[in-house]
Amino acid sequence: MSMEGIFEEIGRTIAGKGRAAAEKAKEFTELVQLKTQLAAEKSRIRELYAALGKWYYEKEQGIFQEENIRPEAELIHGIGILRARMEKLEEEIARMEEAGNCPGCGVKVPKDSSFCPNCGARIRGEQETEEPGPADMPILPRLENHETAEADEESFFQE
Repeated sequence: MSMEGIFEEIGRTIAGKGRAAAEKAKEFTELVQLKTQLAAEKSRIRELYAALGKWYYEKEQGIFQEENIRPEAELIHGIGILRARMEKLEEEIARMEEAGNCPGCGVKVPKDSSFCPNCGARIRGEQETEEPGPADMPILPRLENHETAEADEESFFQE
């Protein structure tokens, strides 16, 4: 392989790794955004629960005088909506973070795991593991004759 070919291969490898890093960064950003939305929904639902509790307390104490005003139905409806949103966000977060359950022990396993952190069972089959690519293989000089190869091998292992 010529020097030009080596540099082209290195360039392709760097570009591929750069795209992979950009994709990981994008996934991480999406995950952070989902978690932020979930935290905001949890804060809103706490506010609704507090408002419902305050209304009920005031009603029972006779502080809340108007009989025609019934905010509890609206508060309960809002809580239901927020719980449904939170459930969807939690499912999406779980989908992004987890590959599923371990076939051996059933524990939730991180997305990129090959083995279960709990029991050690294999998570991904051989067909799913990545094959080493050009970036994983060392670039060695092409040797044309056998004598040069033996000399280079001896000097390589002596260093």
